[in-house]
Amino acid sequence: PLYMTATDKASLCSLHPLIGHLSRMIDEYAKIDFSELHEIDMNYRPQKKISRKKVKMFMACLFHFNLSVANVNRYLGNNYTASYHDVMKSIEQTRGLVGDNLLEHYTRVMTIGAPAHFNYNTSCDNGMLHWRVGNHPLIALNPKKLQKSMNKLDQNQFVIPLNSWVSRFLPHILFTPQHLIDTGRQIFHAYWRFTPTSVPVNRMTSTHLGVKLDCDYGTVLLRVLIRIWNLRITYPLKDIILHANDVKSCFRQLKHHPDVMAAFSYIIADILYLSCGLMFGADFSPQSWEVCRRIAEQLATSLFDDESLVENIESISTSSNGVRSLEKAQTM
Repeated sequence: PLYMTATDKASLCSLHPLIGHLSRMIDEYAKIDFSELHEIDMNYRPQKKISRKKVKMFMACLFHFNLSVANVNRYLGNNYTASYHDVMKSIEQTRGLVGDNLLEHYTRVMTIGAPAHFNYNTSCDNGMLHWRVGNHPLIALNPKKLQKSMNKLDQNQFVIPLNSWVSRFLPHILFTPQHLIDTGRQIFHAYWRFTPTSVPVNRMTSTHLGVKLDCDYGTVLLRVLIRIWNLRITYPLKDIILHANDVKSCFRQLKHHPDVMAAFSYIIADILYLSCGLMFGADFSPQSWEVCRRIAEQLATSLFDDESLVENIESISTSSNGVRSLEKAQTM
């Protein structure tokens, strides 16, 4: 600290080797210019792995903001906080097409972040238990899939990578073991109780309080099948074109509130990852995304009879996916 004399600083550093190491790192990282992080990276596609230079810049940024994860996230902006969204304009354009109650939830999710409520006291022992347990063995057994997965998260600015040793100095940080499924998707192992008294992060959230929307996507398939059945009865000779709406990294498009994002952290190898985007495996991620899913559903219903959209949809479909012209098919 600037207010300490050299003698005071030496006395403090002599108390424990880790304090001395932290002091040296603060001085070292103070020499690094991290302003590049605030700029939009237009050349992210060729990246094959997370750059060590980039990790050093994140460390310098963290020390600049006195180890405040929230302030680092706010400084970075851009896709780290989804600041490119014009939320108010989206609301005005969809008002009347989407229920007002749904738009209120959308405002909260997009401007405040998730979870809707997070206030929990836990012990240091509980936090260290989840750190000591470590990740699922599949994490270590699939280095290529893992590198590809983590590189993708960094490319899209869904995570902030730091040197893992700094985690011991970060306030309000919690660790959650990670799992890797066959597709290479990384899963937040946030529900498992490793001891009868341990409390994983999913048991600290507000989902059980009913502050978010209930998930209705479990009924979607049945409703689609009923819709197809009825269409075939009414139009037995016409094609029925189905559209699969798969949103890329849907949960991660939504963001944690900066003040609580440290609670959704994890360590893989020697890197600490702070999750800006919501995690696959966090219990509030589906409920938060449910807002966007219902808006898409209501918009599809409200705009179904708008024939002016057919030309726009056709131009997009034929140019990007090679789908045959809608004019040449008898469709419903």
